Formats: sequence, C-alpha cells, structure tokens
Amino acid sequence: MPLHYYFGVEIEAIAEPHTVRSPLLRWVYYEKLATALRWDGLEALADREVQYRKHSEHYDKWWITRDGSLKNPPHPQIPLEAVSPIMSTRQRWENEIDMFWASWHRIFHMPIQSNKCGSHVHISPWPEKEFRLDQLKSIAFGIILYEPLIEELLPANRRHNRFCEMNSSYSSRLRVCWDLQTVWIRIRGCDYKWELRRLMQEDKGTREDRYVLWNFDNILEGRSGTVEFRGGRGLRGPVRTKRWIAFVIAFIDMCLGEGYDSWDDFERPSMTMFWSKILWSASRNGIDDSLPSNWRAMPELVRDGILEDVSDTESSDGSVASSTLSKSDDAYCDSDCSECDKEFIIEELEQERREICVIL
Repeated sequence: MPLHYYFGVEIEAIAEPHTVRSPLLRWVYYEKLATALRWDGLEALADREVQYRKHSEHYDKWWITRDGSLKNPPHPQIPLEAVSPIMSTRQRWENEIDMFWASWHRIFHMPIQSNKCGSHVHISPWPEKEFRLDQLKSIAFGIILYEPLIEELLPANRRHNRFCEMNSSYSSRLRVCWDLQTVWIRIRGCDYKWELRRLMQEDKGTREDRYVLWNFDNILEGRSGTVEFRGGRGLRGPVRTKRWIAFVIAFIDMCLGEGYDSWDDFERPSMTMFWSKILWSASRNGIDDSLPSNWRAMPELVRDGILEDVSDTESSDGSVASSTLSKSDDAYCDSDCSECDKEFIIEELEQERREICVIL
C-alpha cells in the first residue's frame, strides 16, 4: 500500500471581479489571478488563448483557463477553471490551497453559487504515479461496495448529475451484475487495465465515457495514471476544497488497505461505520483535520461552523444573482483582441503590480 499519494484538484467557478474593465476580456482576469498567485509565491500560468486548453504542459503550476461547460454567464461574471499543480501528501499541501484562495479574493468576489459548478480530484500513488492492476481492482471493488454511501455524501446537485453518474448504473457491464459477489468476480477477472476501465464505465469512444463518479480513463497506457473523482461540489473557499481532497485520499487509501483479494461475504456497513473508516484512514495519512467529524457536513445537511458562503442567497436556477444586469455577448471581446493588445495589457498589469504592490 502506498505510503503517500500524489493528487490534483480542478475547480470550476463562476467569478465576478472586484474591478470590472470595459470591455470585459476574460483572459485578462485569468492573467490577473495567475499574477496574484505568482505574487504570493505560487507557480501559475494563465491561458491567453480563446480556445480551451485543459492544462499546462507538466501540471507543475496552477493553470487558469476557461471552462466550456459553464458557457456564458451574465455580465460581468466570468467562467473559469483553476487546475492545480501536482501536490503530494508528503508536503503541507493545505498551505497551497489556503494561498490559492487568498490570491483569489484579491481579484474576485467569492465564487457565484451555481449548480453548474463542480470539482474533480485526481489521485495516484507516490512515488510511482501509477496504480498497479491489483491496486486498481481493490479501488474498483471499493467504489461499488461503498457506492450508495458515497452517494449520500454528495451535495444534492451532484447526485443524478450527467457529468458524474454512478459507475454501477452507467456501465452496461456492471448493470447486469446482480450482487456484490458477481461484481467482485468480474473485477478480479480483468487481466489488463483497459479491461478494468471498460468494466467500470463504457468504451464508446466518446468524451461522455468519462462522465462517471470515478473515472478510470487515465489508467490507460500513456496517460497520467490517476483515478479521478468527479463528484465534488462547486468549491468556494479553502475549507471545502481541503475537505473533498481529503475525502478522496482517505477513501482510496481505505480501499487499498482492505484489499478485497479474496471473497469474504462483503456487506455494506452503516454510514456511521463507513465514516469511521474514512476518518481512521484520514488520520493514518495526517489529513483528518480537513474532514468533519459528522458525515452529514459533507452533503451539508448540517452546518459545521464554515463561514465560506453563509451570506449567499440562491436564485431560482441555483445560482446567485449578479448585482449587475446581464449584457449582450458584445460585452465580451476576447476574440477581437490581437496579440499586440494582449502583450500591452499584460505589461500594464505587471506595471500596476510593481507600482502599488497589490493586485486590485
């Protein structure tokens, strides 16, 4: 079993800047956030292209880019995705998360509360960065064994969500398994990683294949080697960001510890027992401080003293209404901005930082 883990988080957010430039160039605000991160000592890069690019070259820095699934929110709201660098449980990764949100708040208000936003956590073992097939089998069976309990932990908008469907209901091969023992036999019978991936989701050759709660796409040859959890809520501050990262690490570690190498009449425990196991695993990895003692705080059935969004109110579509009236698409002019314009604006941002030593 790994002693430590690598992981990364992808944060989808709809942001409203403190200071609105006219015209509103979204990539400028990606650059402003990246500049704020660098000013605070974190490696960061912004996507200056109109086309969407998922990540920087080596996942060695924060990557600020657009998120196509968030489309065009009302002016002056800006859709974005923040992709973290690869972090490790061997480091004080919590400090990196705290610093990210401190930098965020220099540029933007708290992210808009929206059902469109979610978060993803990728995880792999240290130092190999790829799970062995036997480890993946343990993770896969744990996912199905505890699936109804994990579903209870999800916020309401992440349940029955087409971007993170339960593996057992999405996979045609799992749907025909009538009990846990049949699932265990099917998983243990996979001789290759691609077979396990096909069992856990689908193999239609479309991007929708990865729209499951636990995505195994990246275990295939030549890919990153991570297992991806896609069920996290839209993150709006450091507490919940650390919480969902810690849950994913603790769950994967728990599955690897339990092994499931031989059939043993496995039964699903109560939620209380399941959460006790998660907390024990989190404690073993030194991340228990990031998880609530009461599992009901995960789907936010109870409040636990978090003050990240208590002042927000939701509109009828699940989003916080903008304080500024919606404008036409003409208010956004990213595609009309030349390379010379971009370089001039970036230099202007840098000059602004040098002169007043704060990011506005």
